[in-house]
Amino acid sequence: MKAQIHFNWIFIMIAGAIIIIFFASFAVKYKDLQQEKTEIIFLNNLDNTLTKLQASPFSTTAEIEIPMETTINCNSLSINNQVFIDYILFGPEKIKGDVIVWYYPFEFPYKITNFYFIIPKNQDYEIEYNSETENIVNNILEQTPSNLQNQIRKTPTTNSEKYKCRKDKIEEEIIRVTDIYIKKVQTIKNSNCNYNLITNKLNQFKQSPWNPQIADEIEEYNHDLAQQGCPTLF
Repeated sequence: MKAQIHFNWIFIMIAGAIIIIFFASFAVKYKDLQQEKTEIIFLNNLDNTLTKLQASPFSTTAEIEIPMETTINCNSLSINNQVFIDYILFGPEKIKGDVIVWYYPFEFPYKITNFYFIIPKNQDYEIEYNSETENIVNNILEQTPSNLQNQIRKTPTTNSEKYKCRKDKIEEEIIRVTDIYIKKVQTIKNSNCNYNLITNKLNQFKQSPWNPQIADEIEEYNHDLAQQGCPTLF
């Protein structure tokens, strides 16, 4: 009889331990799921904020709060294992708290893509450059909005992974958009207008996508087409 009672107590203790472990495990998993849900909602909201800024044809800024530590990569934002947002991004590696988001439509000489600078308030940020990209960085700095003017400056690149990634992404976009304009020539050209000069420059630009002189010449030839009453490329 005593043995039976002893066995029952052991059984109750084991069953109780299993129940406690189950509920503890459930609580941990529930907490993790809630955290993951919060991260996804925040990143979706941030994505919506960046998208809304694109409604403006001009450079503009917005001030927002980043409630949790977020990592800025060259073309994405991530929180823990959640990765969202396919944009070209500039900013410190880790951000949290009040930040200024600067939307910068990048034209070279036509619209290429959108840049987003996500800079914490009262924190400096340095844009890396080399001999190829210095001209573009100078143009960006000349257009820095007043609420970021004293925070953004340039620095020679150390060829960091983030810099190389960002440069590659921008170069891909320059070549992709240039291809679109090369094809556009075929749809708008006519016997009364000469598109040979601008077509040649577009093909050169694909080979040297960081060359500011070629970009300026494309813009000049496009202006000449307008002066002649011909359809322009952009």
